[in-house]
Amino acid sequence: MQRETTTEGSNRKQASAWRARACAALVLAALIAPAGCGSESPGDLMRYIPVEATTVVRLDAKRLRGTELDRRIQQFIKRNDFFRWKIEDLAKQTGVEVFRHIDTVILALPASTDKGPEDFALVVGGKFDRSRVVGWYKEYVKTAGAEPRERAYGRHTIYYGKDEGYHVAFMSSRTLLVGTKAWIGKMLDLADGKGAGVEKRQEMQALLARVQSSRILSAVMYLSDAQRTALAQAGAGDASLASMTSLVGDLDSSRGVELAVVIDHTTPEAAKGVAESFAKTLKEIRGSALVAKAGLSGVAEKLVGTAQGREFRLTAELAPAQLDELVHGIQNFAQMQMAEQLKVPGAAGGRGGRAPFGPVQPLLPPAGGQPQR
Repeated sequence: MQRETTTEGSNRKQASAWRARACAALVLAALIAPAGCGSESPGDLMRYIPVEATTVVRLDAKRLRGTELDRRIQQFIKRNDFFRWKIEDLAKQTGVEVFRHIDTVILALPASTDKGPEDFALVVGGKFDRSRVVGWYKEYVKTAGAEPRERAYGRHTIYYGKDEGYHVAFMSSRTLLVGTKAWIGKMLDLADGKGAGVEKRQEMQALLARVQSSRILSAVMYLSDAQRTALAQAGAGDASLASMTSLVGDLDSSRGVELAVVIDHTTPEAAKGVAESFAKTLKEIRGSALVAKAGLSGVAEKLVGTAQGREFRLTAELAPAQLDELVHGIQNFAQMQMAEQLKVPGAAGGRGGRAPFGPVQPLLPPAGGQPQR
């Protein structure tokens, strides 16, 4: 019985790590803004990704520039003191202006494990002042309680603090690599023509080939038999997790936001079961008082899930007005959750804080008008 309990705990850790990786990808996509500085293309930067990667998220920030999504991200940041201060401080310390100097971001992760810190690879293409970025990173290491260090790795220099922390290296003033101790070495080896890259992994190459290169954001994930089993056990025997084999998704913004996600399953029956389960869950979400209170009902109405053969397909198309609703709803929901946790007298959602935001206000002003506050 003790062994069974230990196994369940391990599986829960694996599931938690898997969810954390997905969240990290979403946060990364939300915070990076567009630019155009002539750095390597997303395809070229893939050559730095190790063969062990089973999840790859790519952001083409140049394509994001000028879209409805881009304009709302910038307006949202301008109205949010915390994010605005972070971005302005980063520019002051490093010279990197995220809305101008970041072209491409690629995040790669290996299969989940519960054995300590997970490896990762982050490749950023853009325009950097190397000396200022290195100086800023050394100060960051000090604030984290470590001593800034550097070491030679072939013809390259790696900057780091603690062994288990972030390791940073520059390929040039236009390509920055960040990773764990193990994976920064793998990335630098690939840069020098040594080692095996993700293109050598047949399963990943097949998934990457299904992604449209013209999209702003794309993501692929390959799940091995062992991962599927672990996820199913952590999910209390959820058959849908045990049947997942891969995920391919992309997001674009030709007018509002267009999202498409395809999750492959082992059998058509499994995909159909997932679609039926999703329909029930979506019905509950649409009828949720919390979702209505947060102002997300309209967004929930745009989600569509269907089964086609062994695939479960999730799509959504949000018009500009619904983008405003989404941002507004996220703000409301976050505030309600915070109020519930803090339990401060007078808050919305619990016993404390301010009331939720009022009616949805456009992030962008009407033609010739001023933004509403």
